[in-house]
Amino acid sequence: MSTFLTGDALNDAIDDIIQNAKRFLHITSPYIKLDDHFKERFDLIKNDPNIHLMILFGKNEKDFNRSVKSKDLEYFKEFPNVSILFEPKLHAKSYVNENQGIITSMNLYDYSAENNVEYGISFNKSALTETIYKDHAIQHDDLLEDSAHCVFIKRPVFKMRNLGFTKNYLRSEILLDKSERFRPNSRKYERVAFFDIDIESLTDKDRIPELKSRSAKRIEQEEKLKEEERIKALKEQERLEKQRQREERRSKSYQDDDSNTGYCIRTGERIPFNPEQPLSRDAYYEWLEWKNMDYKENYCHKTGQLVKYKVSMRHPILNSNYENKDVWNAPQKPAW
Repeated sequence: MSTFLTGDALNDAIDDIIQNAKRFLHITSPYIKLDDHFKERFDLIKNDPNIHLMILFGKNEKDFNRSVKSKDLEYFKEFPNVSILFEPKLHAKSYVNENQGIITSMNLYDYSAENNVEYGISFNKSALTETIYKDHAIQHDDLLEDSAHCVFIKRPVFKMRNLGFTKNYLRSEILLDKSERFRPNSRKYERVAFFDIDIESLTDKDRIPELKSRSAKRIEQEEKLKEEERIKALKEQERLEKQRQREERRSKSYQDDDSNTGYCIRTGERIPFNPEQPLSRDAYYEWLEWKNMDYKENYCHKTGQLVKYKVSMRHPILNSNYENKDVWNAPQKPAW
């Protein structure tokens, strides 16, 4: 059940959440300043790579060191499994581990713990009627995805043993560090969202991933599309080349045929070779309707090659000086 807290009870409850963390500890506090008392609690979990410490602070976009002191930031960066994020609009404060949490008015700030009147509500994950823990987790994840900026990410590297059932901690690898050049107001700045990384831990065989900005990912996608278009164009070029080769083979075979064989310049079907009458019966009667000597046809009368609009009744043979006169004035007897 949820419980109202203030004074020493609130301070003690926050201490418990920090020192009792076994899997993760999420600290949400716009302002952070650690004293020896806070560090004593954090030191209890500092060297445990199995505990993921997430620090979410905020305010002061132009100089976030006004929100968290440099020495405290460096202290948190020493943890083996840590995520440090910045949320410019942050005003909420909460302290949550895998079993319990507190929503409070108190920052992780030594002066607040010693001098201010602060309130808080504690809640548990296990309570059957408790929804605060789940609701807080949903809101926290939404914040990480939609607007929080990753500043520093470090993850542990493990050596897996016994078919992956046990693991030994080897070291930690820094996946992201913007703490020295964090300029969210810069025109060239690209926000890295927490779930763009989404790595809990690494094994000794893992390659440290290269984190990319959203613009880099867009460029990568554009390059991928360009490559797909290039491959598509090459395939089309290859298809056209094969078609050209087929036409050449067909043309050659036509040229090797009996010299008495010709082709209808409109349909491509075989007919007797006769440049004065280069149309099949049906095609000739179609042509008679208009009697257009220069109407563009499709096939060379001599080779049968598909030439599309390069031959006509007047010039039935491709690349030839042969020319028919107005044949309807002096009609020839068709060979067919």
